[in-house]
Amino acid sequence: MVTGSSMASREHRNETSATVPQKAADPPESQPGFGFPRDCRLTSGQEYQHVFGQRQAASDSVMTVFAARNGLSFSRLGLSVSRRKVGNSVSRHRWKRMLREAFRLTRHELPVGFDWVIVPRRAEQPTLAEAQSSLKKLTARLARRLERPSS
Repeated sequence: MVTGSSMASREHRNETSATVPQKAADPPESQPGFGFPRDCRLTSGQEYQHVFGQRQAASDSVMTVFAARNGLSFSRLGLSVSRRKVGNSVSRHRWKRMLREAFRLTRHELPVGFDWVIVPRRAEQPTLAEAQSSLKKLTARLARRLERPSS
């Protein structure tokens, strides 16, 4: 049995939820190019093995970046953040979020047509600006190396 007050509150809830305007999601073409769609990620072990198998890497004090050509019109990112180097799960996930954000914000400045795998080199997490600078410098170095004709 439904009492009058509970029925009235249900009706009030339905009225208020119906009158609250729902914000529609912007279509992808109207959003700026700073997203990080699934297409821009390395998702399988085979993709990681391909990048590591190319044995092309560049390092600085912040990270090591491995690279391989992917034959696509965009670059993809993979992360390898180990417990041994970085620490517990909170630290690893913080590193991953920061590295994804650095890639997302600098993706339009990075060379295209490559798969990048980033491995942190130290447990202390750098600032976002340091990560972005390091990522731009290392990917440019690797792109130059991979574009040279092999002898």
